[in-house]
Amino acid sequence: MHSILSRDPTPALIATRFPVSSANTKTTLVTTTMDPQVISSLIMGGSTIAATILGSAAALLIGRKIGRRQNLEEDLNQAVRDIRFLLAVEEAHCERNKARDNESFKNRTRSAVREAVGADFSGRFTPGNWKEAH
Repeated sequence: MHSILSRDPTPALIATRFPVSSANTKTTLVTTTMDPQVISSLIMGGSTIAATILGSAAALLIGRKIGRRQNLEEDLNQAVRDIRFLLAVEEAHCERNKARDNESFKNRTRSAVREAVGADFSGRFTPGNWKEAH
């Protein structure tokens, strides 16, 4: 089967050649032109398919972004729980020091860590501050 553009000056017409068998077993070619409505329907169908593919791709990208955000939120919540635990450990150590030495050494210990590590405790993600913000 061969498709060629019609030599007709009208651009909407497309000529298609179909082999047709006759009673003599000779093959003859019949030329038909496509109706403008058929061409319009083909264009509309292609546009629908393209729109569906584009919409699906957009939904996939948005879904991935939402999934990543949920994973980050879960990680942040776990980090806040870890901070809560470490602050409770610090409090337990301070109570033991206070019972033994009448001083908790909390501020001295934090100052020593600040100097040794070069980092400071912001207090921004402590459980109390985190509950107030979220």
